[in-house]
Amino acid sequence: MMFTIEEIITKITDKVRQNAANVKDLAMPDFIALVVQCQQEIVDECKLRSVELRCLDSDILKTFVSQVQTSVGGRIMLRHGEQDPGAEVNSLPKKGKKIKMMQAEHNVGDTLTPESVLELMLLLFAMLKLHLETEYKIKVSTSANMRAKQPAMALASILGIECLVNDELTCVNYPEDDALPAGILDAEGNLPWEQEKVDAVVGVGIFSKIEAAMSARATSLIPDGTIECEFTHTQQLDAYRQKLNACGKEEDLKLPAMRLGHLGFIFRGNDGVVSQCANGFYDKRTLTLRCAPRAPSVVTDLIAVGVFSPARDGEDPVTDLSPLSETLCRTPKPPSVLGDVVAVSVSPARDGGMTDSATDMAPRSP
Repeated sequence: MMFTIEEIITKITDKVRQNAANVKDLAMPDFIALVVQCQQEIVDECKLRSVELRCLDSDILKTFVSQVQTSVGGRIMLRHGEQDPGAEVNSLPKKGKKIKMMQAEHNVGDTLTPESVLELMLLLFAMLKLHLETEYKIKVSTSANMRAKQPAMALASILGIECLVNDELTCVNYPEDDALPAGILDAEGNLPWEQEKVDAVVGVGIFSKIEAAMSARATSLIPDGTIECEFTHTQQLDAYRQKLNACGKEEDLKLPAMRLGHLGFIFRGNDGVVSQCANGFYDKRTLTLRCAPRAPSVVTDLIAVGVFSPARDGEDPVTDLSPLSETLCRTPKPPSVLGDVVAVSVSPARDGGMTDSATDMAPRSP
């Protein structure tokens, strides 16, 4: 990859800022087209060979904006983006890979994957649209883990605000292999959110500390006209959901337990209405973006393929136009953003939907 993840994030935030004036009044089809066009431009600029990205679920975004407006603000807690532990860890079996990703060496410093960075652009546009349409103040805080910190700082950057790091949001670290208790992690290497198991794996007191921090969030209100965005991890989200459900009065309105997808979120409005979106503003469909081939230069590229011969000293240029049409036919056509480049398919592996205590937004079938 020619660009680092940080460089790609900088390009993305610059691109979102450049298009900020166009976002507020765009109808949803035009908004979606703008996001895809900007994603394609980043793929081309960074020469990313091929990336598979989740598409925007416009119904979820519209419902969420409406809910925020009705509740006059609230707190949105988001799971981090996809972690990139490197080729060696990615080659491990699923459970072993998860354990390595949760140990301090990778857990703290691993960046986002290129795909997750491109998907982040959609989240940035969605939050910018929300900010412009509601005119609410947005505050952003994050864990110290890079896969949460990078999206949080990108959002703060486009809004021109400070991003605060809060240890209450930071992910727990698994111990090294020789100190990891046996028989506690599940088959995929995840740590169940149960006090006895959490205490045994990451140390006594951490479970209680996270529970207290999430309980305070579940029972406190945000100042009207404000949205607090917090980028965090599964342990905090599980605890937050449990506390929200404990505060609820009707069983059928409680949030179902689930592991949120990357950039999925739980929202609690100031009116007490809560919602959970397993995959954030994304749906099951995916699109594949590929780096567009560069259109040939009339002089330099056609010389290279033998259509034009450069002049020798003292001679006129030799121009043989006979193979010109044949050569141009062989030259790849620059793809259109919504035509040749985009391949849309259903991805059952990326499941999820929005569960709202006031609005029926259950997961849609493929």
